[in-house]
Amino acid sequence: MATKTKSSRAVLAILTACALVAMFAMVACSSPKASSESTTAEMSVNDASKQSIDADAYNILVLGNDQWESTDPGHPDMICVMHVDFKNHKATLVSVPRDTRVTSANGSPNKLMWEMTGKPYDQQIALVEGITGLKIDYYAEIGFPGLEKLVDGLGGVPMNLPYDCVYSFYTHDYPDDTFKAGEQVLNGFRAMEISRARTGYGDQGIENEDMVRQFVCRQMFTSLMQLAYKGGTAGAEDVLRSYQGNVKTNIPLETQIAMAKKLGETGSIEVIGTTGPFLGDVADGEEIWLVQTDAAGWAAMADAVTNGGDLNVAINAFEQPEFTETTPGVLATTVKVG
Repeated sequence: MATKTKSSRAVLAILTACALVAMFAMVACSSPKASSESTTAEMSVNDASKQSIDADAYNILVLGNDQWESTDPGHPDMICVMHVDFKNHKATLVSVPRDTRVTSANGSPNKLMWEMTGKPYDQQIALVEGITGLKIDYYAEIGFPGLEKLVDGLGGVPMNLPYDCVYSFYTHDYPDDTFKAGEQVLNGFRAMEISRARTGYGDQGIENEDMVRQFVCRQMFTSLMQLAYKGGTAGAEDVLRSYQGNVKTNIPLETQIAMAKKLGETGSIEVIGTTGPFLGDVADGEEIWLVQTDAAGWAAMADAVTNGGDLNVAINAFEQPEFTETTPGVLATTVKVG
């Protein structure tokens, strides 16, 4: 992250992205400037002209771009793959840690988010496919800001926070904010804060702070998805149309609407959140903190996601600490439509 201002806001974009991509409202997070830049050229990864669903499932790469200065291309601060299964009316979101180790063209180790920065979408997709083994059909890139407007427009987002947390703005232009564990409804500003919070967990002795942040983000997208589907599939379409134009994607609006209706046509959607390996360190001979790749573990995860296998078994294939009851590695939630 290039500036402190950018750091204090970086994750807000991704939460909305995940929430709306789950219901295909990929619309709410970037600035008007970013939306005006969406062109046909950005849709080259797939045939963006089609407005029907011709497969039982799709994988969508969701990128949260932390661009702040107009001259800075921004980084994909959070990277997710959403697997949408229309046959079983299920959406699975798999977090891909931004610090995952990749090898640059010059042979040096690098963070995935840095390696993706500024590259065309087909190259970014290739990097994520190479790590996860999941074939990407579509992409959506989301920038600033939008989470506050979305959450406030929906009347606040219900959350059940796993731990107490004190969030400190890097810019120090707002006072620290204290969050208590448990059920609560967050307004847009506080939703933005908790979506960014990470070091506040480590300060309390909780390990794997970024894993906790990802867990909270996945819970938030599920809650926002539930709010968006409150009015049924017609309500989801209204949300899509209302927020359209604030994201770079190769999914045309009518296809988004068709997807949302198909996914929710039975009256309920199973939403599953999980993650790839997140345990990292500074390896011998290297200078940056990296999450090491795990090809065998990712292969097990990709197979389970694609073929409806047991994700709890798949996630245990990764060489990382066990999850806790408070922050399970796999969380399944039923979203009611209407």
